[in-house]
Amino acid sequence: MLVGEARLGWRVVSDALPYCRSLAESLIASWYHFGRWMAGVELPLKEVLFLHAPPPDVRAYRTFFECPVHFGAAENALVFSGELLAMPLVQADENLHLAMREQARAAMEKAFSQADLAHRVQQALIPLMPKCEATLEHAAQALGMSTRTLQRRLGAVSMGFQAVLDSARKDMAVIYLRDPVLSVLDVSLLLGYAEQSSFARAFRGWFGCSPSAWRRARGFLVG
Repeated sequence: MLVGEARLGWRVVSDALPYCRSLAESLIASWYHFGRWMAGVELPLKEVLFLHAPPPDVRAYRTFFECPVHFGAAENALVFSGELLAMPLVQADENLHLAMREQARAAMEKAFSQADLAHRVQQALIPLMPKCEATLEHAAQALGMSTRTLQRRLGAVSMGFQAVLDSARKDMAVIYLRDPVLSVLDVSLLLGYAEQSSFARAFRGWFGCSPSAWRRARGFLVG
């Protein structure tokens, strides 16, 4: 028999994505509600944890979850007895389980192939950007394939070349701006922008501020 404490938690794994309290609360609440539906019985919780600060009134949270709800915790999670993991699921459907598992497998394969292709294209683009040669044609040549083949492979994983280029520029911009020797103009040229203003406009779209403001806020100043 499974004993002890079990947790079902959620966290943002990428620093590039902002934390959203409403999303965290919606996910934790939907997991709790869905778990009760699957088990067909009430599922007593030990406690519910949220990473963010509490609202002015937490009574509605305690009423919904029927347990203590703590804010400002180290994670977003449902905490319950490990014995609940051994409960049979009244909504269990073997055929549906197999179908969903196959869908999950296909989705994971696509995600991994997408990430691998994006990484390969981005690595090919980095040395091309300072020469203003970060084009589909030059990237395909660097990867040893035709332009049409690269287009087809990007399309097969629902990716566009411009999106991959923008992502590479965004990632490299952060790396270059951390170097105090490089000016914003230097970074613009390294990323393949013909004008500093074009880079500044793109950077503001990515991070909501200018490159100089981003650098100043983090102490990466040109000496």
